[in-house]
Amino acid sequence: MSRYRIKLPIFNEEWRNYFLSTHFLAPALNWAIPISSILDMTKDPKYISGNMTVALSFYSLMSMRFALRVNPRNMLLFACHIVNMNAQLVQGFRYLRYHNKLSFLPGPVIDQNIQSNSEDNANCQRK
Repeated sequence: MSRYRIKLPIFNEEWRNYFLSTHFLAPALNWAIPISSILDMTKDPKYISGNMTVALSFYSLMSMRFALRVNPRNMLLFACHIVNMNAQLVQGFRYLRYHNKLSFLPGPVIDQNIQSNSEDNANCQRK
């Protein structure tokens, strides 16, 4: 059996060197940050740290610039930080809206429906 080897392009040395390099591993492991931010969008906004949101936003901006400036360009890292920047912007707006810094912006429709339903339930219980 050892004389019949499967020759897939993923097993050649060039591919192996790419997948074991920091050009691939760092961005692949870095995807934990935007995935975590996206999963936190369903949680209560009182748990959002404004300082950390700003810090992660600047980190993403710097990493996007680095991903484009390095030779060869690291588009996997760039894509990761584009997603992270968008997630941090959403979290930042949720934080500002929760702390009434953006009171001129309307809240999500879902929150308005929940508030009106809770008021209806409170009125029913009083009667």
